[in-house]
Amino acid sequence: MTWVVEGKIPRGDVSTLDGDGGLGKTMAAMQLAMAVARGAPDWPGFIVAEQGPGVFLSADEPAAEIHRRAYRIAARGSFDLASAHDLPFWFPSDLGDCLMAAQTARGAIEPQPLFRSLAERRLPMRTALTVTAHVAAYLGGTENNT
Repeated sequence: MTWVVEGKIPRGDVSTLDGDGGLGKTMAAMQLAMAVARGAPDWPGFIVAEQGPGVFLSADEPAAEIHRRAYRIAARGSFDLASAHDLPFWFPSDLGDCLMAAQTARGAIEPQPLFRSLAERRLPMRTALTVTAHVAAYLGGTENNT
């Protein structure tokens, strides 16, 4: 097993940050993505084992808020935001509809154009981490049925 965060987040697998709204899930995910992209050795209290480019796709917060948070993370971490240059922030308005997968009439999950676009853009980059915030915005149907 290889890890993005030692013993916590496996490489090449799906992981989630769960919790009530307003607890800081998006901020924690941003801190992790920025640590991976800039080669930082830790993510508050954990060892970052994987370093390299990432992608942060936000359907949860507008671009201005994500950029404000990125500057805040850099200021509090005492690093130059430019050191996280391998972490582009993407927003549904940049890519079209934010739906990644939809359930067909037969119940199968079918990828949508955003999923294919993300795969096409991500694969050439060989990303170490892809963050999608927040998952409910990307799935068609209800969270319990998809």
